[in-house]
Formats: sequence, C-alpha cells, structure tokens
Amino acid sequence: PSVIPSLLGPTARREAGGPTAPAHGLTLIGSSPDAIRIAASKRETHRILSADAVASVPTFRIDEARPRHDGPWVAKPDDGCGCEDTRLFPHEAAAVRWVGSRPDATRFVLQPHVPGEALSLCVLARGGTAWLLCVNRQRMQVRNDAFEFTGAEVNAIVDRDEVFASLAQSVVGALPGLHGYCGIDLVLTPSGPAVVDVNPRLTTSWVGLGAALRRNPAALVLDLLKADRFVLPAFERSTVEVRVGT
Repeated sequence: PSVIPSLLGPTARREAGGPTAPAHGLTLIGSSPDAIRIAASKRETHRILSADAVASVPTFRIDEARPRHDGPWVAKPDDGCGCEDTRLFPHEAAAVRWVGSRPDATRFVLQPHVPGEALSLCVLARGGTAWLLCVNRQRMQVRNDAFEFTGAEVNAIVDRDEVFASLAQSVVGALPGLHGYCGIDLVLTPSGPAVVDVNPRLTTSWVGLGAALRRNPAALVLDLLKADRFVLPAFERSTVEVRVGT
C-alpha cells in the first residue's frame, strides 16, 4: 500500500475515485471494506444480489429453511474459494448429513446444484459502474464427488449480445463498493447467467489477462483511478489458457 501514493502522485491521490483509508492517508486501489465483507460470504452475496433482482445461485445455512429441490445439492464453505471443500451430493439430505458431521459445520452453506457452463468475468469497477474486460471459460471437474478447479480459458467467449456486460453492471450496481479489478463467477444456464461468486481481488484469470488483451491490466486499474471519465480502450484480443495444478 505504501507504494500507491508514489505511483499516483499527489494530485492523483486527492482525485482518485477509490475508497480511502483515512487512518493512513492512502487511497485504496481495491474495493471498500463493506463490499469485501459481503463478497467474502456466498450467502450474503446471494442475499444482496437477489434483493436487487440479480440472478444468483440460492445459498442457505444448514439451519435455514430451504425450498424443495429434488435434484443434486452442493455443500461448500461460505468463505471458500477455488473449489475448496466443495462437494456434490445426489440429494439434500446427503448434503445436510455431510455438513452436520463436520466440526466446522457452521462455516458451510448449501446450494441446489445449477447445471450449466461454468464461466467467469474479468471486470473493472468504479462508483457503481462496471467495464467488462473479458469472459472466461472455467475448467472444472468432479472427482469422487468433489469439485476441482483446473484452470481457465481467458477471453474464450465474445459478448456479442452484451449479456455479460449487463450482468457485470447489475452486480456492480448492487455492490457499488466494488472498485478496481474484480472477478465474477457464474453458471450459464438455458435461462441465462446466474452468479455464483463475486471476487473483489485478483483471480486466476488475471494470470492470462495481459496476454489475452495484449495490454497491461495493472495499468488499466491505475488509469481507472486517475481519470475523471474513464473510457475502456479497444483491445487486440486472443484466448489464453491458464492451467492450475499441472
């Protein structure tokens, strides 16, 4: 954080659009503490998004009433990432039993399994406005009833109908404290996209983002801070494969 003022300079420090850290006199290049707190919880994220009519995967604590869903269910840590301890069960009762058997059961949430294509968005955000950088295809598999994340195809899908740009704007509008770079995980269902996670941080796709856009994404984050009116530049685009655990 101490490097940021020297990068932006004194004028930019005063005018930058990001949330401030007044105790240290610094400007953050990331999201506000409130936005981070909400996004750190899958259940809270679903609550905020659904209240703003943004489609997201329903998420429940083990002690909450849940709507009837006769298909598979997923159990995962409320604050987890990267498919950590994420399990697929054939029905709700099996998911409840597994969570209830864990010593850290209160950390887990339950979700009805939503079939579809796993995607993610790379997004810039400022003041409730979103700029979509690219749409990525997530590489996941289920082995022994456990989800495994194996990587991503960065910039794999062209947003011709601006469906994903619209979703990014809806998410950032519901969470206006999102700032700088963030990722949005989603499932593309036959009826449209449903948000799974909001990540107010660097994501795996960031590794291939510069090569996919042929532009330094960190420079875009700084431009977002400095410009009074930010305009997303045109990119030369390609698809980049990012592999995890190989």
